[in-house]
Amino acid sequence: MKKGFFIACLAITSAFAQNYEIHVLKEGETLSEVLHAKGYVPLYGEDNWVQKTLDMNHLSSPQDKKLKKDFPVILPFKPKKKITKATPQNNDVKKETIYREKVIYQSSPNRGLLAGLVSKHQDVFLNFSHKQTESNYVGTTVSQREKFSVGLMVDGNNHRRLGNLIYDWNAGLEINSQGSASFNANDQRTATLDPSIEAFTELDIISAKIPFEFGPRFVFEEKSRISQTSQDSFGTRRDRLLWLGFNARKGFSALGSELEAGINLKTTFLQSSLSDEKDFSASSINTYAQVQLTNDYFMGLNFESIQYDQLNLASEQSVGINFKYQLK
Repeated sequence: MKKGFFIACLAITSAFAQNYEIHVLKEGETLSEVLHAKGYVPLYGEDNWVQKTLDMNHLSSPQDKKLKKDFPVILPFKPKKKITKATPQNNDVKKETIYREKVIYQSSPNRGLLAGLVSKHQDVFLNFSHKQTESNYVGTTVSQREKFSVGLMVDGNNHRRLGNLIYDWNAGLEINSQGSASFNANDQRTATLDPSIEAFTELDIISAKIPFEFGPRFVFEEKSRISQTSQDSFGTRRDRLLWLGFNARKGFSALGSELEAGINLKTTFLQSSLSDEKDFSASSINTYAQVQLTNDYFMGLNFESIQYDQLNLASEQSVGINFKYQLK
């Protein structure tokens, strides 16, 4: 509320000084629809009223799609005729507006190593991470300190609409080197585990009534684990799992940087053992925080806890750090 009041004060001051107009967004309104209804046409091209308005309000193209009700927007002064909402052309205007909203994302400058080589409808990231894991068995604990991974992530940038919701599909693939595992200090045994593979896809949903992004998440995983057949007997097993989960995250600005925090919840719903072991079930909670270091570089921390059922492995906790580079 204080932030909106402060922005409104700045906007009103600017409006009187430079003869601009202030428009407070109503429920479900988009910036393109407001500009079109007030006669700022053409929205794109020579005048480019959309980009002028974004610059005037210090907004980027993705940010204008997340503006909520009661947000004050400074509009350039234009004393020409308006197109009222009562005209019969409203349906055509709305179709044209939705089409033009997609075009605005193509006006942003190319960034990253693959700029110009990948569709502007996606953002592509290269991810490197390191994790340390503690696994709890009956009578002992197993530690893994050499878990490195490399992955590729693709975030959709189409911002499709379904009623008042905006949604996109994201996906990723990660290969993890699990390295060696060591038992607790009183046990000299070690084990080496094969690399694991993880692929995911998720639906990212934005609603004006909910202050964070959210959506379902599906994960495929092929991973080796240490199995305990008795208190003093251990082996390895490899499984393929399908996880069904829910993802929620929120971005915000602090200390001059762009930050993001989120949580992933998931549970197994299909499992197949590649080593003829009995099936098990598991549930996981993962929390993370990420900071944008520069335009293309990100750094994050994450913590994950997995609880197992019908398996001598009771639980697994891991903490990690990751670095992400925006290829495009």
